[in-house]
Amino acid sequence: MIRIVMLVAMAAGTLLLPVSDALATPADDARAVYNDWRPDGQITPCRFTRAQLVNARNITPVDYDSYAPGFRDQMNREIARYDSGGCKGVSPDTPARKRSAIRKLRISKVRPKGGLRESVTIRNSSSGGVSLKGVTLRDRSGHRVKLGSGRLGGRRSLRVFTGCAKGRRKAYRSGSTLYACLRRQVWDDKGDVVKLVDRRGVTVAQRGYGSRRGVVRF
Repeated sequence: MIRIVMLVAMAAGTLLLPVSDALATPADDARAVYNDWRPDGQITPCRFTRAQLVNARNITPVDYDSYAPGFRDQMNREIARYDSGGCKGVSPDTPARKRSAIRKLRISKVRPKGGLRESVTIRNSSSGGVSLKGVTLRDRSGHRVKLGSGRLGGRRSLRVFTGCAKGRRKAYRSGSTLYACLRRQVWDDKGDVVKLVDRRGVTVAQRGYGSRRGVVRF
């Protein structure tokens, strides 16, 4: 009876529960996955563990497709993503990330077009300043943009241009703007993934755009 009530509520869109770190039952998993899928018909890639997705699929009967067409297919695709290694290394909750000195930095904006005028903006969401020594921005291919050895103040943003500042031939920072002074474009106009990596090589934030927009963002 509980299972039937849960499925009816899912179909009605009334179960708007948040995703917790440790979902207690298969019913909880099913509700959380459904709530993520419902707004746009897509399950956020790598947001749930494989076990959560399997629990959600197992508790959702085949005839549920008449209420939510495509929901089961999406769960199967996400499970297949795990099985193929597609979620390896992209979890936003790894212990290394939580311990990182720059864990409060986020990628707030990506402007990939414009050649060497392309830019990425990062923001410090904490109230305290953080050192950018050894910190880099990277694309999917591993190309790096160094952020220098300065600091980013609390609640402040830094816009990083790939090219040089006018009249300069080396990396240069002026207030909230950094010119990396590279000779080639880094970010693919059609789509890529921007990663913010600390000095130890830990990815603390990432954001996909364009054709890679569906990549899990944290």
